[in-house]
Amino acid sequence: MRQIFPAGHPEAVRQKRRAIVRRIILLVVALAIVPFIVLAWPAVVRNIRQNLAMEAARRECLRDHQPAARVMYDDDSSRIPRLLQTSSAYHYGTFVLSRSGHGNATYLIDSWQRLLRFADPTYPRPVCVFLNGRASGASAERLVAVNLVNRRTTAADGFAIDICVAIVRPIYAMYRPDLITQNYSLEFYRDPSKPVRFFSGQPSTSDPSRFTLPFQVGDETCELEGFLNDDDTAKLEIVRAPAKLTRPPDN
Repeated sequence: MRQIFPAGHPEAVRQKRRAIVRRIILLVVALAIVPFIVLAWPAVVRNIRQNLAMEAARRECLRDHQPAARVMYDDDSSRIPRLLQTSSAYHYGTFVLSRSGHGNATYLIDSWQRLLRFADPTYPRPVCVFLNGRASGASAERLVAVNLVNRRTTAADGFAIDICVAIVRPIYAMYRPDLITQNYSLEFYRDPSKPVRFFSGQPSTSDPSRFTLPFQVGDETCELEGFLNDDDTAKLEIVRAPAKLTRPPDN
């Protein structure tokens, strides 16, 4: 219990001085913090709004389902003109990493493009061949996106398709988790001029962590399968393809 002293008592004077000092300290701290809050608040609000918009786009991506027969990528010059006429969602271009390489027609998924633009407006046009939610263990559903990032010739008189698997965890108003990516190279020891066509990847109905990636090399039907792991990494494997699948060393 605080003892009350008469107004002129030395201890009462000391208590009054301490109270004045505390008020001065609080005033100084407030004068230092308030301008920072006033200046930083608009940026905080913008960041919250951006995170909420990104999560809305991520949830839309989770529900994305492309028909199994839909061509997502084709670099056969004889098929590209016809493909571009079928839908305005197809766009013609080249890989950013090989501007002088094969031209290709790509089906652009609007929700995935919007999510990437929120994160980085300068992000290059994505060549996405699978986009869907997958789950493993007790973790919440993750967004898995499989993107083709390059087609290049190899020293062994063949060619390779470089693949990036991106895993997007839930985004919160005040927290945006890092994007998890894993890179693979699908290497073919055959004629580097052979056309490649990827169809829409499909989620497994019996295994919530599994998905498949059908594609063609020339006239040969091929397939990869992928899995979301418990640690939020992904694994790709060859089901059938005249190729080998490798992972470049992590930087």
